[in-house]
Amino acid sequence: MHIYAYFMPAPPKKPKTAFDWVAAAVATDKNELRQYLRFVRIFDNGDRVATDGKRLHLDRGTGDAPGWYAPNGSVTAAPWEGCEYPDYQVPVSRTFSADRSVTTEDQARWERFPNVGPNGKRVAVRVAELSLGDGLYLDDRYLQAALQGFSVPVIHYDSATPDNGVAITEYGDTPQDARRIAVIMPFRL
Repeated sequence: MHIYAYFMPAPPKKPKTAFDWVAAAVATDKNELRQYLRFVRIFDNGDRVATDGKRLHLDRGTGDAPGWYAPNGSVTAAPWEGCEYPDYQVPVSRTFSADRSVTTEDQARWERFPNVGPNGKRVAVRVAELSLGDGLYLDDRYLQAALQGFSVPVIHYDSATPDNGVAITEYGDTPQDARRIAVIMPFRL
């Protein structure tokens, strides 16, 4: 199975379907030790989930057949016998206490730092500061990929505990009731 995972097709650059949007969150590092993060998992309740450990895309109640799927949508066997997928409900539930929301219309005020943080430190990724406070940032690639799954996205976060991550939902939804949700974990520079 490890050979298949090594040569597995990459997720699509621009999602055309809901499955493509979820698959955009799979781990793409060929050296990832947790091989199960390189697959989309569909659970018995129909929840379609993908995560790379730093972000998560969830499409609830899709009605698709349970199983492990490659990012291109082909059904595959579990990455190895007895493989357990991470409990995806934990990072999602941590965003339920969100008391702040930012719409994409506020994007103009987001600061973007191409490869240099606000303190002058070199970073490997472009980051976006969302006024989370305490020097917390989001990987701008993750943010842009998550926003593609919504027509009018809203970012939710808890001002008291922004380390718990930000949730992105459709306008009018909350992290508790959203059918589709993205969670991105912030990092410090």
